[in-house]
Amino acid sequence: MRFPTVAIVVVALLAGTSATASAQSRTDPEPNDTLADAVETGLVDQGTYSLAGACIGNGDSPERDVDYFRLEISTNADLPAMLTVSVETPLSFLDGYLCLYDALGGRLESADDDAYPQLDPVLRTYLLTAGSYYVAVSACAFQTQGAYDLAISLVPTTPPASALEPNDTHATATDTGGPPPSGYQVLGEFIGDGTEARMDIDVYRLDLTAPSLIEASVAVEHLDSTLHPALTLRSPAGTLALDDKTELDSRDAHLRAAVFVGGDYYLEVTGVGNVLPLFDPALRAPGSVGYYDLTITTTPLPGAPADPAEPNDSILQATPSGLFGPGQVQLLGTIGNGPYAATRGDVDVYQVGAGYAEFLTVDLDAAALGSALDTLVVVYDYYGTVIATNDNDGVTTDSYLSVPVPWWTFYDDVYVMVTGTRQARPLDPFVPNPVAGQPCWSEHVVAGESPVLDDYLITITLSASRAAADNPLPSPARAIVKSR
Repeated sequence: MRFPTVAIVVVALLAGTSATASAQSRTDPEPNDTLADAVETGLVDQGTYSLAGACIGNGDSPERDVDYFRLEISTNADLPAMLTVSVETPLSFLDGYLCLYDALGGRLESADDDAYPQLDPVLRTYLLTAGSYYVAVSACAFQTQGAYDLAISLVPTTPPASALEPNDTHATATDTGGPPPSGYQVLGEFIGDGTEARMDIDVYRLDLTAPSLIEASVAVEHLDSTLHPALTLRSPAGTLALDDKTELDSRDAHLRAAVFVGGDYYLEVTGVGNVLPLFDPALRAPGSVGYYDLTITTTPLPGAPADPAEPNDSILQATPSGLFGPGQVQLLGTIGNGPYAATRGDVDVYQVGAGYAEFLTVDLDAAALGSALDTLVVVYDYYGTVIATNDNDGVTTDSYLSVPVPWWTFYDDVYVMVTGTRQARPLDPFVPNPVAGQPCWSEHVVAGESPVLDDYLITITLSASRAAADNPLPSPARAIVKSR
């Protein structure tokens, strides 16, 4: 496992000459521990540079030794230029780490292990603008030291097509076509060709007229691209979902989300690192750049409730528990019979009248019923604020909580929400699932793991004191009511 060292970068702006370097080999070029002392590679616009027998651990501060190397992109260069930097340590135990800085000392890229257990780093990226750049070699983990060989390659490449630019904002987003069902694909696009260079964002607009399942994939591996992509799905109200990988060992990204109201949605492709707000570029850090292929599919979602007792999926649709003041009730319910159980999961909400009771106890039992449901309970006040939550009673996958009733709800209602731990909880507990003639729907991320849908038994107890809450009633004060 690697832990990058922290280097304090002294900013220095250096001027370079216009020349092309060829392969070369030298001995260790210390001192080169600051940008001002950086080794002049002679690389300008294109060429190669190599160095054998350099060392980390022989600078003025051996335990924090960093070796800097300077290269240049002229104003006449063909851009973008592909930069490849590799470190090899055949005769030492150095665990190397590579960073790339611009002329202002801003870190643009970093690289750790190429592929474990291979500990030598390889850094690959595109240089997009003219100026001075600095490659920094240091130790990555446990202050290791030792000799290394360095190789730097700078190669001009074909400029990317920018037919979709500018598409860096919601106002200039690329239109992906009609409403679902629809498909959209674009090949060979480039993060880094926008007006903000390494902070480039490519935005795609989705016009949805009905509840839909959105699936988007960014593929870079098959292109041998340097991009580490991130996908973000937004509505005009804010972020709905994001993802930056498909699999642990892949840089391809995949996003899958369900939206439950029509309108415009925006899918943003960026480089990892460039993840701060779209409309505040002054606060954004530069991310990785490179080519990508994008595929988007949108599919309509079914909308008919699966059970006439549903929906009870919001505070506004809560099932009355029958409790008002001290007492107890038990109800049988099912997670999975809501209209969107297959895509967003299901929640059941119960209305409980506090009636000056001081403690609320909720006991969720599923295991005793032979149910596979891993329960989760959330308690809200009538403002929709979370009072308490629990997903494990300490013994089984059942849930249990006992909490004081907030004073501001003493003569009002509280709401108990039941769901499974692999469900997507509503972003807004007041927004119900859709029913006929009710267009107010909300958005939910679709989990990668299929949710478990099954039965549960809920026991809700309102107690007049802490002592009574610690000693719940031996049997329900009311008969068991089926909620489904």
